Amino acid sequence: MTTLRLNLRNNGITQYSGFNFTDFCMFQGRPLGGGPDGIFTLDGGDKDVYTTTSDERAISWWFELPQSQYGTTDIKQLRFMYVSGKFSGPITVKVVTEDGTTKTYTGTPSNTSLEQTTIRIPMSYTQRGEFLSITVSGSSDTSIDFIEVAPFKQPRRG
Repeated sequence: MTTLRLNLRNNGITQYSGFNFTDFCMFQGRPLGGGPDGIFTLDGGDKDVYTTTSDERAISWWFELPQSQYGTTDIKQLRFMYVSGKFSGPITVKVVTEDGTTKTYTGTPSNTSLEQTTIRIPMSYTQRGEFLSITVSGSSDTSIDFIEVAPFKQPRRG
């Protein structure tokens, strides 16, 4: 397989042959290519970073969803979250309100054999806010298909 990489700063093209890459990224200033055989540097440094045949170290990952009002300006709390995908271990979910209140939850899949499953994560009834942001992280092989949250609007008192 031949893969081309375009440097957008100088319009330079680099060709990689003989690699079965399906993904590319820049990580800590180094270009990486990934595929079924592992993750490799593309800058002439160490040949492999993590490969499935030589190195079974877990690679930590995370992503943050945009801060949201979930369709209402009312104060709300999240009752639970569903995360669906393929997992080989637990995931961590961090919820932060606009005032900085942070709660961390762990979701453990019932199936860790990388088959499709959905994790239901109960959330705290004490964490409330108008704006909520969510960060999902882990260090196991994971492929997430969708995330669903269930915001519950707090009744106004007064």
